[in-house]
Amino acid sequence: MFIVVGKDQRGYQNMKDKIKVLNLYAGIGGNRKLWSNDDIEVTVIEINKEIAAIYKDFFPGDKVIVADAHQFLLEHYKEFDFIWARENLSKGAKCQT
Repeated sequence: MFIVVGKDQRGYQNMKDKIKVLNLYAGIGGNRKLWSNDDIEVTVIEINKEIAAIYKDFFPGDKVIVADAHQFLLEHYKEFDFIWARENLSKGAKCQT
């Protein structure tokens, strides 16, 4: 949990609030397992609805949205305090050396 003293850009003053996290390309939530549940509010974007359903089973408290991560980010980035994005490179991407 973070505590804001004074006013920040969103107008919070001397209050506790959850950090709003946007988790792009979430998969089944491997990185999410390391995050605390107490101080964050997580919104997840996953393009594959079957994988999104598995994620929701692991983390029922998170908001899961099946959508294109790039487009969602362009339209909603200002709504979040922190954005985690790590595209899965194993989906046919080729590494260059």
